[in-house]
Amino acid sequence: MPSPLPQEHPATLTWLGRPDTAAVLRIVTRDARTRTRRAVLTWVTGWALAVLAVFLPLLHFVLVPLLLVGTPLLALQRLGERVSVLDVRGTCPGCGVAQEQRIKSAARPRLEFRCDSCRRAIGVVLPPELFER
Repeated sequence: MPSPLPQEHPATLTWLGRPDTAAVLRIVTRDARTRTRRAVLTWVTGWALAVLAVFLPLLHFVLVPLLLVGTPLLALQRLGERVSVLDVRGTCPGCGVAQEQRIKSAARPRLEFRCDSCRRAIGVVLPPELFER
């Protein structure tokens, strides 16, 4: 089953005290079947790693419980992640330098990254239609 293709959507880059600038987001939207498959693969892989971690001296005291508890939490998070933001392109509102930042995060109404040039925390405001079902 092929991965969903990235799509481009408009967004806004913000910084306090400066006018907002336009940006372009690359996102991936997943249907219920893809999300379920992704969550199951995460769960199976994590618990397989927990079984393998049993054979690591001393580390198994930490790794096995961490993988047994953390894997279901990560799988449930992936099950609910309908839209993922891959990257954003735009101009920094603070210094005006062109930005192309890799975000790789679940879509939320507002994300942040640091400008490579001025190191300011730039806000990315996602369009509300990404959150409609």
